[in-house]
Amino acid sequence: MKAVTIAALAALAAASPAAPDSQQVALAQLHAADARLAAVHFRLVTANADLCRTLMPVTGARFNTLAQYAPVVRAAARARYGFAAPQAVQLVVPASPAEGQLQSGDAVRAINGVAEPAAMPAADAPASNAARDALRGRIAVLPPATPIAFAITRAGTPMTVSLTPRPGCRAEIEVTFDQDSYSLEDGTLAISADVLRRFDENGVAVVIAHELAHVILRTQARLDAAGVKTGMFVGELGRNARLRKQGELEADRLAVALLYNAGYPPGLAAEFFAGPGKAIDYGLLRDRGTPSRSERVAATRAEAALITPGTPRPYLPAMLAARDQKME
Repeated sequence: MKAVTIAALAALAAASPAAPDSQQVALAQLHAADARLAAVHFRLVTANADLCRTLMPVTGARFNTLAQYAPVVRAAARARYGFAAPQAVQLVVPASPAEGQLQSGDAVRAINGVAEPAAMPAADAPASNAARDALRGRIAVLPPATPIAFAITRAGTPMTVSLTPRPGCRAEIEVTFDQDSYSLEDGTLAISADVLRRFDENGVAVVIAHELAHVILRTQARLDAAGVKTGMFVGELGRNARLRKQGELEADRLAVALLYNAGYPPGLAAEFFAGPGKAIDYGLLRDRGTPSRSERVAATRAEAALITPGTPRPYLPAMLAARDQKME
């Protein structure tokens, strides 16, 4: 998996080791960004479990590891999250199964009786997401609706808490400092920090829903099967550009249903692309494999029109069948 948070953590490393206050400010900003994403992500992946073929248990807790922080930042990370063990709870989404059971700073010792790693990273070990990703992976393969027992240490006191997760689409989420948001075939949703800076919850929800739609629709796998090339210049020509644009519009259309299932208005995506979403439209400079803003507005408006008042949730749109269709 691409280490999509390393860019953000590198920014923390730029702060002087002699300036712990600045590191704590940076950590607080990163924590706030993760909390915003986590809340919308929880809402979308749990509300759309019926549309996803691969599920995971969604607890509403996000975990971090000491190893994912650069050496010069680890003292600040310990001050914020404790790290009595190499892995700890970063945050808990309100009204999620983890609320009232886990807390930020809880050190995770074992999950369902299986011990978690106890060895701390070497003092000079470079930042790595590997341990954090492995922890998430161990949780992701557990039964999606079966209680999970966490053996933790809280303020020096060992205890075990149990919570029953909600089934959700297997798709983790991260903040990336890349210019654009994107999704990976393993289900990772990488949301640009610019999205969080520019948009409110509704705008963030549209962007996350679009990337989640790519995962559900298997866009990249279908493009690969069609032999589509995505490199500079060649990806913007002829069939390559046409099929890439098709994949983007499919994701826009499915996002309408994903948002509706999560309780957002069906017209939200169209309103976003017609209004604040213009901030991420490159106009004449856009990649030819990317739809124009007018195309996105038209596609999402048409999809929203299919959701009549009172349509039951979860709504499974007919276009969901595209995930099993060849792109040609």
